[in-house]
Amino acid sequence: MHAARVALLVLPIALIGLHHSAALYGEQAVSMANIDAKSVNTVCPVDGRPIDSTIAPIAGRTRDGKRVAIGVCDASCAAIVRAHPDAFANDAVANARHGAGAGR
Repeated sequence: MHAARVALLVLPIALIGLHHSAALYGEQAVSMANIDAKSVNTVCPVDGRPIDSTIAPIAGRTRDGKRVAIGVCDASCAAIVRAHPDAFANDAVANARHGAGAGR
C-alpha cells in the first residue's frame, strides 16, 4: 500500500517536470523557428573575434523584443551567450563586443 501512495505522489511531480522541460526546450525551438537562422553579427559579442559559422546561432531577444540569431566564435563563448542570450542580443545586432558600445 505504501508503494502505491508513493507512486501516486511521484507520478504527478514527474509529469509536471516533463511539462516544464518540454516548455523550456520547446520555447527555445520556437524562438529559433521564428527568426532567420543566419547570425545577425559577424563579430562575437563576448570577445570581439570573428564568429565561427559552424557553431549554431543562439536565439536571443533585443530590448525592443525582436528575436535574433547570435553568432559566437567558439564553444566557451557559446556557453556564456546561452546562459543569458538576451544580454548579448543588442550587441550582436550592433556587431560589437558586449560592453564596447559608446555611452555605456
